[in-house]
Amino acid sequence: MNNLKVTYNDVVLVLRGLSFDVAEGAVVALLGSNGAGKTTTLRALTGLLRYEDGEIEGGTIEFAGEPIGGLPPEQIVDLGLSLVPQGRRVFEDLSVEENLRIGGFRRDDQSEVREECHLFLNEFPRLREKRNQPAGLLSGGEQQMLVLGRALMARPKLLLLDEPSLGLAPLHVAEAFRTLRHINRDLGTTILVVEQNASSALAIAEYCYVIENGRVVIDGTSEELLANEDVQEFYLGMSDLDQRRRYDAVKAYRRRKRWLS
Repeated sequence: MNNLKVTYNDVVLVLRGLSFDVAEGAVVALLGSNGAGKTTTLRALTGLLRYEDGEIEGGTIEFAGEPIGGLPPEQIVDLGLSLVPQGRRVFEDLSVEENLRIGGFRRDDQSEVREECHLFLNEFPRLREKRNQPAGLLSGGEQQMLVLGRALMARPKLLLLDEPSLGLAPLHVAEAFRTLRHINRDLGTTILVVEQNASSALAIAEYCYVIENGRVVIDGTSEELLANEDVQEFYLGMSDLDQRRRYDAVKAYRRRKRWLS
């Protein structure tokens, strides 16, 4: 993504020249607070902006050397990008197995889709036991595993995840991120994870970008960002409580929040 600008309703500028790279085979995290532009970034990558009255006003998006900005979502899926949306969004009235098979509906060989669906269910016994139940009856953690499996049915080269920890209990968050590590290491799938849960994202990511107001304000390896005082304070909650109570510290906080850029 290079210098991307995105507006909604021809009025609201959300992405203000956003640029970042995701290396093949890597896990990259995109961190930011609410309203920073994280979900808009994924909508631009997946061709979903048009359904939200959004439009790319400038900049480029390339995948594997080919421009994809403005392509319809189904073509982007065919190229190898697959999205796990925020809030899970299962097809509640369809069964667990039917939800999985929908993920591979663009593939030609449906017998392979069915076989891979069975293999995935064997990896997750809780889902296998409920394969014929409506997906809307699953717990939040089970639904998260289901939508992850649904995305994998498309055999993505790049897996995109929008706030996978949202609304999950800590135990299920840890399970979800362990699964992402397995997908990256064992399947070789490249992953871009958009998160507010910085500690979980930095634990599996090799490189990270922090965005505020639609632009990158800092980037680096996970180790570099974990050592960064601003990241510690704004995203990891590691600042000195006594110092934060002081008025001059509050002013310094606001000044630093602009990232001095």
